[in-house]
Amino acid sequence: MILAIQLLVLLLSHAVQATQQQQQHVFSSNSRPPEVCLNLTPSPTLEKFVDRLPRLPTISLVRYPRLTMGAYKIYQSTASYPGPTLVARQGVTATVRWENHIRDYEHMLPVDKTLQWVNPRHGFVPVVVHNHGQETEGWSDGHPEAWFTVTGEHGDTYVTQDYVYPNDQRPTMLWYHDHTLGITRLNVAAGLAGAYVIEPSSEMAEPSWVPRDYHVLVVQDKAFYDDGSIKYPTVGLDPDVHPQWCVEYLGDVVLVNGVVWPFMEVEPAIYRFRLVNAANARTFVLETRGQRMSFIKIGTDGAMLHQPVQQQQMRVGPAERVDWLFDFSSFEPSDEIELWNVGQAPFPIGPPANQSVMLFRVVSRAPDRGSSGSHLIPTPLDPSRFRYMAPVDLIGATTGVNLSFVPWAAIYSRGLEQRMTDLALSQDDHLLFDDPVREIIRLYSTEVWSFINFVPVAHFMHLHLVNFFVLEQQPFDPDRVANGSCTFGSPFGRPESCYTAYPTGPDEDQVGFKDTTVSLPFYVTQIFVRFAPNLLPRYRIDPTAYPGYTHHCHLLEHEDNEMMRPMLMSRTTTLYPNESFPLDQDIFFLTITNWTVFY
Repeated sequence: MILAIQLLVLLLSHAVQATQQQQQHVFSSNSRPPEVCLNLTPSPTLEKFVDRLPRLPTISLVRYPRLTMGAYKIYQSTASYPGPTLVARQGVTATVRWENHIRDYEHMLPVDKTLQWVNPRHGFVPVVVHNHGQETEGWSDGHPEAWFTVTGEHGDTYVTQDYVYPNDQRPTMLWYHDHTLGITRLNVAAGLAGAYVIEPSSEMAEPSWVPRDYHVLVVQDKAFYDDGSIKYPTVGLDPDVHPQWCVEYLGDVVLVNGVVWPFMEVEPAIYRFRLVNAANARTFVLETRGQRMSFIKIGTDGAMLHQPVQQQQMRVGPAERVDWLFDFSSFEPSDEIELWNVGQAPFPIGPPANQSVMLFRVVSRAPDRGSSGSHLIPTPLDPSRFRYMAPVDLIGATTGVNLSFVPWAAIYSRGLEQRMTDLALSQDDHLLFDDPVREIIRLYSTEVWSFINFVPVAHFMHLHLVNFFVLEQQPFDPDRVANGSCTFGSPFGRPESCYTAYPTGPDEDQVGFKDTTVSLPFYVTQIFVRFAPNLLPRYRIDPTAYPGYTHHCHLLEHEDNEMMRPMLMSRTTTLYPNESFPLDQDIFFLTITNWTVFY
């Protein structure tokens, strides 16, 4: 806690220093007063709940299996923010051609050219699109150096703009967003993002109690100038090192489906919501105000849950998705329920946001609505019981996957240290994005990845191509690690151990099929990764195809400053860059009570 407070003070002191240095480092093409990292001037006061929540434009990839999408716009009449929701069907391949129609010679937001970025020789704004969560080949994955501009200039790993999406995975909601090396944060803040839904095939229909109709919610936070243009820091955290780079972009205005603090009219019935946190860095911890409601969570990043989970709060980090039900059937017309965010910023060491997200207004039920159907929902799991469940049992209860027969003793545990220096962040032993690849992994193999977070802020770690299960997380003493007076090879309770408490399994916001999860400060977070499809026994694609994939922190300011590394699939070889991180294979089967006895 002391280190966390020290970092928060350090970040704020950097912001103060930046303010003092702003005249010499101000973004030259911006005539407005400088905007300092972590100390943005307030956005203009806006009245909440004036505009209705819009339903985003929807395009069927079954009806249009070969689609052209334009970054920024093709036609003004069809341009939208966020982008249209693309709806695919499980097992039906779609091809999307991504085009760049941005004719601005320079970016609308400040580009920090001291970072490693693509820097087109002929100018203009580069883009490349990643369909986050899609099982596709590397040349369709939106590799950071596969960018292209409106003039036809493109990056070193560019192959094509016609991306093929097999949709061979469990039904879920993905999302597409920009992934250009060094400016992802700017392109996403500018609005290059949208939802992508894989609906079930007839052979894998959703349970009868799950509403067929759903509402997509694309949530971002932003800051604005008085004229409505986007406000982004022009003075960095440490301007002497990176003049414009800010460690996190945190806006004071919340947008849902492109509308500031919207309202939605609901009848006394059950509604299904599918939300993606498309923010650069903000973690949303959602709860309701006015009237208390429970979230009945039925799905996460990669699939529906095997059993619903009932929660009073729901944490959704950058890039994470949740699928949940709200039961409004007990409310009366004119009742109002406010969706509220109490997530700390920076997470988890900063002050709570205490900001509104949107409002639900209850109206009279339509005559043909019928009963709410709440009696059909299976009894949800109670998260208060999770701490008494062994991780393997909890994974089985929430995903239906049995890991009890995994040969844990034979699994390689890949340790990835997350650190911060004056120049950059890193997640793999201080390596930069262009350093030699170390994550070379044999297809259909299984590994445990251990994220060791030495930075007093959380990271949200994303692996391309695959899903994973969170196994456990355990706090450690970073000072003892730094001076070499402890080992991760001994369990908590022994004097030589680096750990400061017993491990815990995944919390209610880490269960299910995941492609992104939180790595808490001064914790070791371990995930179980099977480098295979999340549904089929074998890929119909070639995951070894050029240029491969990446893994990275999904706080976009971190990703843009080196917290991203390449990852290659191989049919024959696995590269073991270092010794296996200590992994106690017995621990995954033990409940919290047994852990006390075991140690």
